[in-house]
Amino acid sequence: MNWTISNHRGAAALACLLAIFGADARAQASERYPEIRLSYADLALDTPVGRRAFVDRVDSMATIHCERYGAQITPYNRRAQPGFCVHAVRGEILRALPGSLRAAYDQGRINRP
Repeated sequence: MNWTISNHRGAAALACLLAIFGADARAQASERYPEIRLSYADLALDTPVGRRAFVDRVDSMATIHCERYGAQITPYNRRAQPGFCVHAVRGEILRALPGSLRAAYDQGRINRP
């Protein structure tokens, strides 16, 4: 299975994005917010190992997305704050996931070694 976060998710996703990144990003976000594609079909989310791998994958996707697009999507006044972009993008990913996947993420996060 794959999960995509994009402008095609509608006004609610755009509103969340704007709430996270502020009015400075309004023009950029309305033109095109880069998609995030998250694949998890190869993970056994019913096991602790699979859930930890899912957490790692979500966190990695947020980090990669910020490395590529951080300058475009992070408000200028927040760019000096380490981790702001990754934290915000991770939150956006989690808000877009169905409840069962958010629960798998939470369980994987809690049971990390």
